Amino acid sequence: MRISLLTPEYPPCSQNGGIATHIHEIARALTRAGHEVQVVTTGRPGVVSEDGITVERVALGTRLHPLAEHFLS
Repeated sequence: MRISLLTPEYPPCSQNGGIATHIHEIARALTRAGHEVQVVTTGRPGVVSEDGITVERVALGTRLHPLAEHFLS
């Protein structure tokens, strides 16, 4: 299954804890279970693969899907 997780914080970030740590652990567990996981978060724009997880960082102000924008604000 392909799964996208949307979060305003994801490691490494200045506020490691709470939602950032929680989403990171969920993404790792889903990847270990054989799922294809993408995390979309704020930060310096770019896409990287970390531990089999695709992490896409977008700059604040970047236009996303309206539903995604609702959750990032």
